[in-house]
Amino acid sequence: MKLLFVVTGVGLGHSVRDHTIIQQILEIDKDIKIHVAAFDTAYQYFKDKYPTTKIFGLKLPEEEFNFSLFKTFLKNWNFVYIWVRSFLRLRKLVKQFKPDKIVIDFEPVAVWVARWYNIKHLTLFNYNPFVFNRYRQKNEVGKEQLIETKYFQKTYNWVKGRKIVPTFFSYKRLDSYFLIPPIVRTYPNQLAKNINIMNRLKLKQSPILVMLGGSKLGLELVEGISNVAKDFKEQFIIFGTKDFETENVTSFKFNPDFLEYLKICKGIITLGGHNTLSELLVFKKPALIYPIPNYIEQILNAYSFKIRKIAIVKQLDAVDQKEIKKHLKQFIGKLDFLQKNLDLLKVRRNGAKIAAELILKKTKIGANQLDGDS
Repeated sequence: MKLLFVVTGVGLGHSVRDHTIIQQILEIDKDIKIHVAAFDTAYQYFKDKYPTTKIFGLKLPEEEFNFSLFKTFLKNWNFVYIWVRSFLRLRKLVKQFKPDKIVIDFEPVAVWVARWYNIKHLTLFNYNPFVFNRYRQKNEVGKEQLIETKYFQKTYNWVKGRKIVPTFFSYKRLDSYFLIPPIVRTYPNQLAKNINIMNRLKLKQSPILVMLGGSKLGLELVEGISNVAKDFKEQFIIFGTKDFETENVTSFKFNPDFLEYLKICKGIITLGGHNTLSELLVFKKPALIYPIPNYIEQILNAYSFKIRKIAIVKQLDAVDQKEIKKHLKQFIGKLDFLQKNLDLLKVRRNGAKIAAELILKKTKIGANQLDGDS
């Protein structure tokens, strides 16, 4: 069997998630042939792991702490040219590789190629339309957010096959949608004991992690946190920005041990990305979440945590150090409360295995594990 994965290059979370699923697929059947088509960060991530074809995709503006459709359109003024180039390159790849199925995360042009050649296909994406419907009942939704959701929904509607939606809490099948448990790279019990990790990492206290990505908006928020960290006794460890160290702040441009730090930390500060939130949920760590303003996917992710009182969610239209200090003080003061709520949750964590089974059609509904609400 041949599987073609077409992966968006917006952010790194999609790549990590798809890689985890591919590994599960190969555990089920090591003879399956994998090929990846991706752009930007996803292409860089996969090119040394599997046969990978470079395509082209949208770029998001990162000049300020906000998401703007207008600025996105301006940055992608040559959208038609980008779309046609990707379509032609994918069409050529399909002729050469001849996949039995295409797994799409989340590149609409791949849907059209799959339909053009009548190839079986499915989509893998974490926009949850059912959470959106609940959210909009009690929250105002702006015009740009409505446009975003219509774009996501339209793409879902184009797909003829299954829609696999990794979610946090409610796992079920609704028509062609399969809402599956979180997808994580490693489970907590697969890592060393906490005391061994603390000793190896030379930590005297459980730190607070800061995981905000390498975008301009993430760097701006990191700078704000770093400047006010001196007013707290906690140790802060930052990932994905640059290497530096102060009295109680250690920052890594890259560190492969993030999940070990996650296991022994007392809390995490992050944006609203689905992959990071999935991992902190499975590891049961309290969070201070800053969803990117106006970006409906991150807003819905954060909303799912907020309504269950397992995270503090703050909106920032601009990075203000006084506000950040106030948020940190509130977060640190509520760590025990958030942790108690997390400890009461029964979180499933086998999303990667279920996704692999659904892609391979080894089961009808993911080993009968999509039932009810946790």
